[in-house]
Amino acid sequence: MTVEEPIQEHDSLLLGTEAARNPKAPVPVYEHFLDQGYIPDVLLRLGIRYFLGNTASQFATQPVVQTVQSQQKYIADIKSLTQIALNTKEANEQHYEVPTAFFQTHLGPRMKYSSAFYNYENLPSPDGTVYKAKNLAQAEIAMLDLYVQRADIKDGMSILELGCGWGSLCLYLAERFPNSPVTALSNSHGQRKFINSVAAERGLKNLTIFTGDMNEFEFSEKKEWDRIISIEMFEHMKNYQVLFKKVSKWLVPETGRLFVHVFCHKHVAYDFKVEGEQDTWMAR
Repeated sequence: MTVEEPIQEHDSLLLGTEAARNPKAPVPVYEHFLDQGYIPDVLLRLGIRYFLGNTASQFATQPVVQTVQSQQKYIADIKSLTQIALNTKEANEQHYEVPTAFFQTHLGPRMKYSSAFYNYENLPSPDGTVYKAKNLAQAEIAMLDLYVQRADIKDGMSILELGCGWGSLCLYLAERFPNSPVTALSNSHGQRKFINSVAAERGLKNLTIFTGDMNEFEFSEKKEWDRIISIEMFEHMKNYQVLFKKVSKWLVPETGRLFVHVFCHKHVAYDFKVEGEQDTWMAR
């Protein structure tokens, strides 16, 4: 089901952690200073590394048997879910319906809301050349190029992107492959509006954006694509069996391919959970 609702714009771009929190939940004292920009960047980075280190050390010190049992339980738990994803409405409110102008202040020119590729390890491309980005703008393009290479996309292929953000990839594909019909699915009306405006400015006629929730969304008519691409969206998904069953219906039989970019831990799988009763900024 495709959901079409009026786009709600926020009255202000001052969407700090205090403005976004649950007003009934207690808020840590440091959040006021964080919102006002009083905490230096170096201290923020140290704090983030500290909390990440705590999580990593928990996994590193537990016995192997316990790790395996935890992984088996995790897999069994997500398989038991009836929905593909949980809390989609909350995630949308936290990130994707925030005014685009807010993200334009700190994202790159391509508005890529996911990993960029600086190539610090000097990895060669398929043709043997080594491309090393010198800034965010170049790193965005480098990663978009890497998707094209690894997904083996050719001009003329039909392409579907699941979870398109502010259009960094779908707009890039529509530009680079003018003979390819590009379709993208977003959970945000604000993102759809922004992408359509950029496509109109660039004169792109081969890009179509749909809005919907992966739990419920179905195309109104049978459609199949040569390539389905998902960039850092699977982190929000839970029951992959149900998800893959749905996505498989959208692939061209035999030759269709699904390309997924997901960020994760190398050895363990776990969900982000809010510890304690405080409504922390990370939980939002």
